[in-house]
Amino acid sequence: MALVDNITCNGTSSSVTESTHKLEWKIKLGFNIFISILVFTGNALVLLLLTGKKAKTRTTPFEHFVGNLSVSDIAFEIGYLTVVYVKDRSSLFCKAILPIQSVCLTVSMHTVVAISIFRFQSTTKPLHFKPGRKTVHGTIAGLWGLALVLFIPIYIVLKYKSNYVQIGYVCYEDWPSQTINKAYTVALFIAQYLLPLFAIAFCYVKIVLYLRRHTFPHDSSGNQLQIARKRKQTMEVIRISVAIIILYNITTLPFQIAWLSSIVFQEKSFSEVVFLFSNELATLHSCCNPVVYGVISKRFRVEMKSYISNIFCCCRRKIYSLNKNTRKGDERVELSDLRKPEVFIINNGRNQRYT
Repeated sequence: MALVDNITCNGTSSSVTESTHKLEWKIKLGFNIFISILVFTGNALVLLLLTGKKAKTRTTPFEHFVGNLSVSDIAFEIGYLTVVYVKDRSSLFCKAILPIQSVCLTVSMHTVVAISIFRFQSTTKPLHFKPGRKTVHGTIAGLWGLALVLFIPIYIVLKYKSNYVQIGYVCYEDWPSQTINKAYTVALFIAQYLLPLFAIAFCYVKIVLYLRRHTFPHDSSGNQLQIARKRKQTMEVIRISVAIIILYNITTLPFQIAWLSSIVFQEKSFSEVVFLFSNELATLHSCCNPVVYGVISKRFRVEMKSYISNIFCCCRRKIYSLNKNTRKGDERVELSDLRKPEVFIINNGRNQRYT
């Protein structure tokens, strides 16, 4: 159930003309270049902001998970571009590269689940739940491990063989029976979508109910200001997570529906139509998260502007310093020429100049 399996495993298509194929290829190439620029630029800036924080500033669990989202988005885009545009393929390519995109999508969804669970615990148990760096890093490693475990059946059933009729290769899923294939597809849909959505909805509903029940009188004490700041951060995290989930479902749900209709319900004609745009739509997910942070989080916007302005300021200072040093060097050379006498020594009929 690899993301772009239907694109890469069929060789050339005889149902479309060569001109139409070239036009479609150019449109998709331009789209993929544009999306790749957004993915690598946006997520790289997020990672630079997180890794460039001051040593005294404590990185929160939410920021660690945001970094994990950026890593999974970059890995997804690299895998997608490799599958679509790399022509040198092998059995290792079939086994290792094709499923990694679905693994990255699963990690993204489960990371949002981890964000909701950590936020639920820190909101309802603020004095008892204080996760350290090891806990957060262990959770992130567990998310990647869980995603890889979910796709072990895919790694087992993926087969590779040369296609001598059409130039290229065939990478396909060789299931022992269609019943097992259908059961696994439904189970994967539940693990990737239904259970995570239920867990996220449960956590955030409980958070909202908790905040409504536990109200505190307004005063100017330090504790009350800290509680108000904590609540504001909680609501911001909720808005960011909800926006990520909505965009995740808009961009990836058509692909899942296409696989369900193709494998479980045997609606090949419908799934072929959805597959025409679902793969490119899924790539949009990789560039959505930085946009969500910038739109919703004011602190992220401020830090981003400050980081970009510092980069330009450093570049301007270096250029100015380089030009200033060059001018000073030229002035010193001109002054030395004026002050020092010129001495000519005749040596074997040649004039040598020394200053």
